[in-house]
Amino acid sequence: DRAGGAYLWDAATGGVAFTLADHKDAVTALSWRADSQALATVGEDGRLVLWSAEDGFPIRGTTAAGDGRGGRGAKPVG
Repeated sequence: DRAGGAYLWDAATGGVAFTLADHKDAVTALSWRADSQALATVGEDGRLVLWSAEDGFPIRGTTAAGDGRGGRGAKPVG
């Protein structure tokens, strides 16, 4: 969403299973890992976050360093 959140829905119940809220600005893209155990989100804040589909917690995050284009110089956020 525009506030920096993403939501995983439970297909069986139609309800929200997890709220993924680690971005500071709008989430602009997402992609599932091939095994469906993790979801990657990218935001206007320059961060890429990899989320666990099992518990909704961040597995890892990175941010663009310096160039403002979000691609070069990415480094882990800890």
